[in-house]
Amino acid sequence: MSKSTIQFFHAIEGVHNGAGQAIGDIDRPILREVTTGYPFLQGSSIQGAYRAEADSDWADRAFGKSERRGRIVITDARLLFFPVASLKNTLCWVTCPLALERYARWSSLSGDPSGLGEAARKVAGKAGARGAAANTQDDALYLFDRRIPAQADSEVERLASEVAKAVFGDSNTSQAWRSFFSKRAALVPQGDFDAFVRNATEVRPNNKLDPETGQSENLWFTEYLPSESILYSRVAILSESEDENIEKGYSDLVANDQGIVQIGADETSGKGYIVSRLLDWSSDNGDAQRPDEGDDVAKP
Repeated sequence: MSKSTIQFFHAIEGVHNGAGQAIGDIDRPILREVTTGYPFLQGSSIQGAYRAEADSDWADRAFGKSERRGRIVITDARLLFFPVASLKNTLCWVTCPLALERYARWSSLSGDPSGLGEAARKVAGKAGARGAAANTQDDALYLFDRRIPAQADSEVERLASEVAKAVFGDSNTSQAWRSFFSKRAALVPQGDFDAFVRNATEVRPNNKLDPETGQSENLWFTEYLPSESILYSRVAILSESEDENIEKGYSDLVANDQGIVQIGADETSGKGYIVSRLLDWSSDNGDAQRPDEGDDVAKP
């Protein structure tokens, strides 16, 4: 029997999942989707990070090796909420109709754990910018270089509250983060979201100096997916037999070290650290609805 779930990723440091070639003035840009321009994390990078932390025998069975495929399938991690500087509330996590609809589609393929897919679909259908009352002062959002007319919306705040539980957990120690996120999450129009993810990433200069003269020998710029970004991936286990227990092994691996995993480049510079959490696993009995069938399934 196959099983699947949704895995959330909360970047607690900037993440450089490199594109491999310079773009404009940025020598080391991050990888982006060709169609949307949204940053993402490759499923192979996620799998590689966890393989490095796992027991080798279990890792070969779970992730596969050259002569045998693995049992775990991890999709690319897609962007759900993007952090943007706010002139009134320090930062705001923004999402858009397309990001929410895409999440709803993937969530429906895993039985919609926690009901987040259906909640995301409802909010995606709303027009204009909306957020929690604390985030929409003067009927506007003040984000990055923009003033976006907005209105308070209790459904957006409820969705943010449920996402916060999934991302930060429901323990007493994470209560402050859940409250912080819930009051600072917002739905923004598609065009504004697209502009933010293209223009509001973190770009840092790096410089190699001559040890004798102190003169610059090489100056380069590196782009990072900013800290506080929230992404998700679908994880599926293919045809697990009772003795393999791949589900428990992967769940334990993700929960190890308080959920912290390092993904991407510049590890020795303290970059790429992410806290990850899994939602509940659901079983696929072979009758799961395809994403293009039925009126109640999200369409992009």
